[in-house]
Amino acid sequence: MVFQILLKSRLIFLLLIWISLCCVSFPSILAQNQESEEARAEAAWTEESSWEPEPIDFEGMSNLSASALRRRLSALIPELQPNARRKLYMQLQDWQPDWFEHWDDKELFPDSTRLDTMPQRLQFVLLEEGEQLIYPWHGEELTYGYGPRNGHMHKGWDTHLEAGDTVVSLMNGVVRYAKFNHSGYGNCVMVRHFNGLETLYGHLDRIDVQQGDVVTAGEALGLGGSTGKSSGPHLHFEVRYGGFALDPALLMDWTDEGPVAKTKVLEMDKSLLSKEKGGESHHAPHVVKSKTHRVRSGETLSSIARKYRSSITKLKKLNRLRNADFIREGQQLRVK
Repeated sequence: MVFQILLKSRLIFLLLIWISLCCVSFPSILAQNQESEEARAEAAWTEESSWEPEPIDFEGMSNLSASALRRRLSALIPELQPNARRKLYMQLQDWQPDWFEHWDDKELFPDSTRLDTMPQRLQFVLLEEGEQLIYPWHGEELTYGYGPRNGHMHKGWDTHLEAGDTVVSLMNGVVRYAKFNHSGYGNCVMVRHFNGLETLYGHLDRIDVQQGDVVTAGEALGLGGSTGKSSGPHLHFEVRYGGFALDPALLMDWTDEGPVAKTKVLEMDKSLLSKEKGGESHHAPHVVKSKTHRVRSGETLSSIARKYRSSITKLKKLNRLRNADFIREGQQLRVK
């Protein structure tokens, strides 16, 4: 009997020791399992985040015609990661398509082009299949156009904007120049397009691209401002060929709904180019002061447009609205 009691006591004692060991080791085991799960999850995330698309074979594109290459680029560029776009830029330098001639990333207006060596008739295919034209900023109005002004030649369009408004590229292209310019443009971006034309965006508050960036129509280049020789926030926009300016109205019309392309193919005499390459002179732009409206209960974009003799489309562009129904009471809307 005594032996049985001792045996049971020993078994109970061993059981208690085993339970105590489990209490100590089990949380450690759980922690180790949790750490292992976290490590596996982190490894999976790292592998996923470092994933890159399969490298694109650009070599097969070098033999394409100018038109076919542009169509291929318009479909390809939006899908490319920044590193792939940089590789594309280097490939274009090697291929040297016609529109890549006289490339200069140091001077805004290269010295290597001359009017007397250009053909009398010039032709530019503005848009190929899959391409589009998006004006850099849909302001309330065109404040100054192309032509003589105050004894000087104004070589572009001026449109009002607020400092900090986004300025975008007119068409697909490659950034050739992106830095502060001391001849009057201030923070300035020049984009070479696939048709040989270039567009200039002056007086920016901030530049968000760098030389060699491949951009699409509507892609942000920077923020509008009043840098350089400017006395108020506005976008100074120019179209150039070989460094010589041409009237943007040859490419597009300014309408109540914003600028629209006139034609897909521009044919012009070289006499329509500016006689000199020089930049703009100092001027005081006709500044259009913004006007805002606070949305009241029951108001719609349609009723607000009628009140200010505007249109729903114009208000959507001014306020970057995608859906006219998504306005709320108390919201501040730009109406001019």
